[in-house]
Amino acid sequence: MSFDLSPSPVPEAGFRSRGNPLSSTPPSESVSPDLQQRLRELEEKERRYHALFNGTFQLSGTISCDGILTDANSSALRLVGAELADVVGLPFVETPWWSHSPVEQHRLREGIRAACQGEFVRFETSHVDGQGQRHYIDFSLNPVFDSNGEVGYLIAEGRDITAHEEASRELLRLKNLYAVLSRVNHALLHARDEGALLQTICEIAAGQEEIPLAWIGFRQDGSTRIEPLAWAGEALAAIHDFFLDIDCSEPVPGSLTSIENRPLVIDSLLDEPGFLPWRDILKHYRLFSLAAFPLSRRGDEMEGILVVYAGTPGYFHGGTLGLFEEMAQNTSYALGVFAREQERRRAEEALTRSESRYRELVENANSVILRLDPQGRVTFFNEFAERLLGFDRQEVLGRPAWETFVPVTDDSGRNLKRMLEQLLLRPEDYRYNVNQNLCRDGSRVWIAWTNKVIEDDTGQVREILSIGHDITAERQQAELLERKASEEEIRNALLRLALEPISLQEFLQQSLRQIVLAPWLGLLPQGGIFLCTGDGREMFLAADYHFTAEQRDVCTRVRFGEHLCGKVAAECRAYFGEQLEEPFARLLNNPKQDQNVLPLLAGDELLGVLTVYLPTGRPRDVLSEAFLSGAADILAIGISRRQTEMTLRQHDALMQRLIDTIPIPIYYKDTELIYQGCNDYFARDILALPKSAIVGKNMYDIAPEDLARVYEEADLELLRSGETQVYHTEVRYADGCRHGVIIHKAVIMREDGTPYGIVGAILDITEHQKLQEQLRHAQKVEALGTLTGGIAHDFNNILTAIMGYASILQLKLARDSEMGVIVNQILDTTEKAANLTYSLLTYSRKQVAKPKAIDINQAICGIETMLRRVLPETIEFATRLCEETLMVLADQPQLEQVLVNMATNARDAMPSGGRLEIRSEALVIDESFVRQQGFGAPSNYVRLTVSDNGEGIPEEIVDRIFDPFFTTKQVGRGTGLGLSISYGIIKQHHGHIRVESKPGKGTVFSIYLPLTEHDGTAAEETARLLPVGGSELILVVEDDDAVRQVSRAVLEEVGYKVLVAADGQEALDLYRQRGSEIDLVLTDIIMPRMTGLELFQEIRKHDPAVRILFTSGYTFDALEDHGIEEGEVDIIFKPVAPLELLDGIRRLLDGSKSG
Repeated sequence: MSFDLSPSPVPEAGFRSRGNPLSSTPPSESVSPDLQQRLRELEEKERRYHALFNGTFQLSGTISCDGILTDANSSALRLVGAELADVVGLPFVETPWWSHSPVEQHRLREGIRAACQGEFVRFETSHVDGQGQRHYIDFSLNPVFDSNGEVGYLIAEGRDITAHEEASRELLRLKNLYAVLSRVNHALLHARDEGALLQTICEIAAGQEEIPLAWIGFRQDGSTRIEPLAWAGEALAAIHDFFLDIDCSEPVPGSLTSIENRPLVIDSLLDEPGFLPWRDILKHYRLFSLAAFPLSRRGDEMEGILVVYAGTPGYFHGGTLGLFEEMAQNTSYALGVFAREQERRRAEEALTRSESRYRELVENANSVILRLDPQGRVTFFNEFAERLLGFDRQEVLGRPAWETFVPVTDDSGRNLKRMLEQLLLRPEDYRYNVNQNLCRDGSRVWIAWTNKVIEDDTGQVREILSIGHDITAERQQAELLERKASEEEIRNALLRLALEPISLQEFLQQSLRQIVLAPWLGLLPQGGIFLCTGDGREMFLAADYHFTAEQRDVCTRVRFGEHLCGKVAAECRAYFGEQLEEPFARLLNNPKQDQNVLPLLAGDELLGVLTVYLPTGRPRDVLSEAFLSGAADILAIGISRRQTEMTLRQHDALMQRLIDTIPIPIYYKDTELIYQGCNDYFARDILALPKSAIVGKNMYDIAPEDLARVYEEADLELLRSGETQVYHTEVRYADGCRHGVIIHKAVIMREDGTPYGIVGAILDITEHQKLQEQLRHAQKVEALGTLTGGIAHDFNNILTAIMGYASILQLKLARDSEMGVIVNQILDTTEKAANLTYSLLTYSRKQVAKPKAIDINQAICGIETMLRRVLPETIEFATRLCEETLMVLADQPQLEQVLVNMATNARDAMPSGGRLEIRSEALVIDESFVRQQGFGAPSNYVRLTVSDNGEGIPEEIVDRIFDPFFTTKQVGRGTGLGLSISYGIIKQHHGHIRVESKPGKGTVFSIYLPLTEHDGTAAEETARLLPVGGSELILVVEDDDAVRQVSRAVLEEVGYKVLVAADGQEALDLYRQRGSEIDLVLTDIIMPRMTGLELFQEIRKHDPAVRILFTSGYTFDALEDHGIEEGEVDIIFKPVAPLELLDGIRRLLDGSKSG
């Protein structure tokens, strides 16, 4: 719902007042004593609010216009460990908050200069506290204006966002880390050969920020020198200036003597003595630090090296070093896979060459090789299998595999015995498989098997050869990657919970459950979160997971320093793996537990502690402890955010109770013209919106742009002048009626005389008149008719040319060729444009409908696919169609448009998803129905219902939804014509449309159309006939050059001879010369110099039997003005498809002449 303002809200001279900014005009003139008392109470509440703001935990202070600090609150002083007397009177840029950084001092000077010019300044900076710790600050400078409009002083505010920044940076680092590893793993999975893999790895490494060069080299043929095999980066030329020597005793670039089986990191190459000969090269290519990682194709023996250079000294540490180290490990694994694959291929080739050589190979292969007979008994078991699984071959041979080294089930519960039985029955389905295998000592290993069927001469299975590779290490690595991904998923879930608008209790409960149930942490299914009380000396149990009633009683209150939780609170540091203390241990079902307790800190402020439990004696896990620390930080962010919001809500609730007691619509805004609050009367009677949809918005968010601009100008003038505004205007209330009102607005002033915002009150003084709205409705319909009729001719000419040329291309191209498909799409799109013009003309009564008998169910099925494309995946779409055939006399494109319009409206009413259903059913309307419903005539009807469970339509506007140009959507999101056009189409089909809606429940549109007994078969068969060409001579008369040329091209394409004329006079001259040769005249109607009708009349004087076919881009409404009645002449309306044109010409040539 929106305001409406007329005339412009310029304050009337008789209603201005000065003095107290919250006062109104004298009581005898406009404001009652009761309202004055209310406003004084509001002023007192504002003073209390100012005191509350002065005690906020945010950093706050005041600065004079010459940059001198005049005041600072306790939070700001406490951060840097200073006293007020130490800093007041100093230039603000030289105070402890800024003295640590000349760069930040310069930013502050520029900010003060801009703020003193009246600008609001905001940027992120950092302060160093008394302990030398850096804090990230969201800092702002807000100018405060005096009564003359000049800047009197500045308010400086800062909000500590350190925890948020650190969490964001950690999240970004992990995201980048896993993105790089994902690219590496993708390369590992898809590489076809070793060389391509190495090059891809170099390109991924060199693609990271600050990495100008990466290369990979390997020893060749036992040599001590390393030969580069792949390289990438912007400093590629440097690769030719370095050499590598394993045996060098002095450090040289990439020396392998110090990186055997572990990475080598050099933080500053320029300071490394062994790199002195290459200092100029290093400087030229900006190679300032280095990390080298060993690579291996087989086991732990180092065969190659991955070398990465950085453009920043000391770059390779922490997560960055770990990223490249894991990249090298994964590369080594992939190289091992390539090596093993080569070995496997050699083994298979040897098998085919010679049984004896096969024996020698398999006995010494680093793979498990065995044979199974058709009954699953082991007939061969090589030495590697003995070493890997620990079984002597005599224990295995002759026995089924599931009785020895294949367990009945694996860890996931998969039945391996059944799998082996299936392998023997259908070996082709198990050419490759991976499963666990049992060692003799009870341990398990993962083996990847390749199974090959050996058949005898008759094609029967003789045995199965299985070659297996131990992939236990790879599986463990994959599990580690899976854990890291799971950690990231839970961190993201905790961050989402921290930012979601849910209660503190729900946030704590859901977050605790996420942490406790993380499987890789190995925690017991119990945990708790304690929050500090207001006195800062004890904590209370705020949330728990599976605590017993006795545990809750003991943990209700915990004092600082008492038990492990209190100790952590007192010391503000975490304890891991601590033995559970009494009295908690005896309350647990399993007292053999240890405890992890972590503080929840927002900066230096303790918010509470997190406690979780794990089995006693479980080894400490650095990864798990790091995850818990990060989770505690996220918990602190969520708790701090909600506690801040709670303080603000308490203040807002107090202010709201005050203005809700005043029985007239009241609102107030800040100096940025953002709504800060309103009472129930304003929200309910004026906007019909919940207060939550008003607060925090400006007029542009809730009113049309032009109306919002008028109110904005009036409010800005009020803030500039400070004078109370009182004026008459009209406002549309929530009941849909326009009310004459007096609006009274004044400036709210702070204690220091600076404006806080604006308060407004609205007094209803009259009722709305409906005649004005009816006039506006009629004008809109007339405007639409004028617009559509005016553009129809030119638009139809353009479409005719497009359709003609596209059809010629279609005849020349194969329909399934690439260009043929494109031409078909052009024709489909042109047809849609023609239908759109047709629908608009129909609505404005400029074009009559073209009804034919159609099956309504087939029409719905025909557009079902298109409707599914219109609807998002969040909306469930279904149809329930009557089983019997339902024939109606209708224009099918128009009915399809009605359904599309309603589906689009339903989609917009369900932004969060829902259900849309279209249903058809036969209905007999009798006299009783007509009397009850007030529409229709007794007959057989089809009823279409389009229903959704969306937001519904407010009761006060449901009667206006079919008005043209009426829309509740935002500007640019809708025209207001969709339902209006749909209403007109149904009425032209002698039908009826009804709507039922409940806000919050959904909307049902019911469409009633009379049934017909016509089946439409003959029309369809006629429509499928294909026109043919001829050899006759045709005179084409058309003033539009594009249409004239395309008509000529189409006719000549099918064999006709063509003469062309640009107007009627030119055509008449041609006919006088060659009339005896001309078989048919194809002419436009409305042309310059001589119209088509005038041409027809002149030609008939000489040849009464002339055949003439008219074309026009105008409707019959326009042609009636030129003396042409419907059915009087042969006419085809544009846009005309070439086949339709050729069919009309052929029919006329094969029939009698006109006249």
